[in-house]
Amino acid sequence: MALPPLPNANSRPPAANRAAAATAHSAIRALSRAYATEDMFARFAASGLAILFGVQAAINMSVNLQLIPAKGMTLPFISYGGSSMVSLAYGVGMMLALTRQRPRVDLESMNASAAHDYA
Repeated sequence: MALPPLPNANSRPPAANRAAAATAHSAIRALSRAYATEDMFARFAASGLAILFGVQAAINMSVNLQLIPAKGMTLPFISYGGSSMVSLAYGVGMMLALTRQRPRVDLESMNASAAHDYA
């Protein structure tokens, strides 16, 4: 009869795994959307915001795993902090606006009508 494996003392609960996976997924997806844009300002601004969210989450998770000393940094959109929540929501709104996919047909028709109005 085989004995069940002993639980690892350093294992994280499944909820922490899901939070880490969700944070990594959102940061990587935001970076890929940022690199897909043609506007250099939007590319740099969106990638900076994505890196900000990812590093903030990595620091918080490292503190909770006792890998680095406590910094007092909140986990994005999960930990309580009024000003942190407002600034993160503002940053995500800017990132969504910067990486928004606009239809090419509308942009071309807008440019043609603008040129016609000024001519």
